[in-house]
Amino acid sequence: MSASQNTLPTAAKTLVIFQATGIGDLLWLTPYLHRIAAGSRDGKVSLLANPTTRARDLFAADATVAEVIDFTGRRRRDDPKQLHNTLRGLLRLAGELKQRRFDRVFVFGGRANLAFLTFAAGIKQRHGYGFHWVQRLFLNRRPFIKNRRGVSYENATAFAIALGLCDAPQIPKLSIPASLVEKMRARFAAARRPLYALGIGASAPEKQWAPANFRLLTERLLQRNCGILLAG
Repeated sequence: MSASQNTLPTAAKTLVIFQATGIGDLLWLTPYLHRIAAGSRDGKVSLLANPTTRARDLFAADATVAEVIDFTGRRRRDDPKQLHNTLRGLLRLAGELKQRRFDRVFVFGGRANLAFLTFAAGIKQRHGYGFHWVQRLFLNRRPFIKNRRGVSYENATAFAIALGLCDAPQIPKLSIPASLVEKMRARFAAARRPLYALGIGASAPEKQWAPANFRLLTERLLQRNCGILLAG
């Protein structure tokens, strides 16, 4: 255990803030979220994330996430007043967080407005990436890290390592509701085994795989009498 980890308080009511907006990005946070929760009150943390991450769905069966709090910069039809990318919105959210009386917060992100949010919420121990001096104005705990060219999972891993939560990248594991597992097991009971799931499509061109590659892979799996699930 590193010196950085020894400085983290135990049994503290903890908030984790996640800046990125993608579902896959949030999945990479899972192992580090669990490590933080292990040293937090009741083995749980609260998570503040953008609704686009589908955090409530992803952590529906995860006992370490006590609650999910929405942070959004877009107006929603079901709640047009919920807008946090303005000063008024940030202060309103800060007031809500203050009522929860968090002891510490970990900001997985480099935006200054998120650091300001934790300061305005009166959270005593504020950890974050600290990419630049503006964000560091509102953070009061080290270590800080350098920006890995904006790649969210690399920054999350670097931050976790700097905190002493781990010494290498961790493989994310997601807890799935038992009812959903049984439903899918029944649905694909007749599928060939082994069953391979192919995730087609990605959010950025550099993450995409050419259709020809998927076609060739599918043909080879079929030749081996494998089952195939296409998702995309």
